[in-house]
Amino acid sequence: MARRRYLSTDVSKDKVVNRLAMEADDFAALLYTWMIPHAGDDATVEGDPEELLMVAMPGRRDKQPEDIANALTAMDDRGIIEWDRDAGVVRFPKERWRRLRGRPTLSQPRIEWLKTRNQARPRILERDGYGCVRCDSTDRLEIDHILPLARGGGNEDDNLQTLCRPCNRRKWAFLPDEEARH
Repeated sequence: MARRRYLSTDVSKDKVVNRLAMEADDFAALLYTWMIPHAGDDATVEGDPEELLMVAMPGRRDKQPEDIANALTAMDDRGIIEWDRDAGVVRFPKERWRRLRGRPTLSQPRIEWLKTRNQARPRILERDGYGCVRCDSTDRLEIDHILPLARGGGNEDDNLQTLCRPCNRRKWAFLPDEEARH
């Protein structure tokens, strides 16, 4: 199953999905939108109705595998999926899937960091003596934000430090005074 997969808000404006809801039923449109985040990088998802019910619709006790099969047939008829019953696979047409799967949104400080990190890394490593500022390790060094971006920190050199991967993982997104409590 795919991880960190999103769903674009464009799906609510998609004419084919809206026609699916009106002509087939709301459940078919709901299933379609709930399958997208479960698709792998190859734009496929489990095609066995019983499995799909458990994966995409856990907790929907009012639906049966036959309801899933009917919804998949309605989607296949409209060309928004290809359901290969023999192989037990549902394929999304690649362009449609790319458009509807969505992407995570990044904060402006995160975007700026991604643009400038390659210039900042050698500068910060040199400043910190090419070693972790906590344990002096020289293995697996990473550049860390002292005050995390998610907590309002910036990309200035005085908010950056060199940590080895283990120290950075222990720190996570905590501030120094919070870290001792976790």
